[in-house]
Amino acid sequence: MILNRRIQVILPTLLILSFIIWIFHSVMVDKDWRLFMPEIKSLPDREGQGRKPIEMMSTKHDNNTNNLMVNAYWKLIHTVVSNYPNRPTLDERDILRHYLFSSAITMPCGEYSVELQKILDVHPPQTSSRKAATTWACKVHNQLNEKMNQPKTSCDGFNERYVIGSPTYRESEAENVPERVQVINEDHDYSG
Repeated sequence: MILNRRIQVILPTLLILSFIIWIFHSVMVDKDWRLFMPEIKSLPDREGQGRKPIEMMSTKHDNNTNNLMVNAYWKLIHTVVSNYPNRPTLDERDILRHYLFSSAITMPCGEYSVELQKILDVHPPQTSSRKAATTWACKVHNQLNEKMNQPKTSCDGFNERYVIGSPTYRESEAENVPERVQVINEDHDYSG
């Protein structure tokens, strides 16, 4: 009887204590994360508030090198958004959003990086679906090209140019993820 009563008193206390420890741990982990990557963690909070662009790589390159780096950057971004899920989870949306903001900061050409960050402040990434992300990427690419006096990119057939995998890739995506992963692995040799 006494043992049963002690359990009735101790069990709720342990539950409350474990909840307090969990809350404390989650707050401390977040603070530690902010110490290592403060600009990435705070980017979504500062959208559209006129923050000063960060120029991580201010090295000046010749025009040919700049063009090569910027073209490679946009090819990567367009490939990422063209292979983005049609119905992303909240985590996938958050990951893409952070990726696009941080990739703009770490873009190898400082001048393009600063201009792209200014555009992102006005037009933040649209991550609600693949169509929204690809449309956003094409429009932002063209806005940056316009600011940098470069020719505009055609948005026609945009998705088809950057999709990874076979024609069955899109059909298998709707059915299940393991099949999608299998199609990607069969079509590409990652060995080098």
